[in-house]
Amino acid sequence: MVTCQSANQLKTPAKVSLAFKMVSQLGSLGYTIMGKTADLTRRQSLTPFTRRNAFDNALKNAGNKLVVVDFTATWCGPCQNIAPFYKALSEKEENKNVVFLKVDVDDAQDVASFCDIKCMPTFHFYKDGKKIDEFSGSNQSKLEEKINLHK
Repeated sequence: MVTCQSANQLKTPAKVSLAFKMVSQLGSLGYTIMGKTADLTRRQSLTPFTRRNAFDNALKNAGNKLVVVDFTATWCGPCQNIAPFYKALSEKEENKNVVFLKVDVDDAQDVASFCDIKCMPTFHFYKDGKKIDEFSGSNQSKLEEKINLHK
């Protein structure tokens, strides 16, 4: 089973792959590309952000709480498989002091580029605004273990 997909691994139209590559390259050159609203999911509340500065503010506003960021894409099968589990984790009472963000790499391309996302799903873990861990793939037990480790 494939647990991580990149634009190169997918059987999507060449235009989509090429556009994703071009956006990634532009992002690495420092261009900010505005996309649609990305989702920030925490206990059924949505706080949208589309730019890197909003992402930075979300990390800053979390203070010393653990922030878990799910970098996902609508065309990514493994992303869609783990999405219900990720949402359920965000709604657990024991995770009430954890901030869960969900970033669609196509809708928030500047954030994905800044975070150097190479495949989806990728999970980043932050505390005090600094990345402390990450992993790629749709391994549910690993995701839950990392959250419990860093809370």
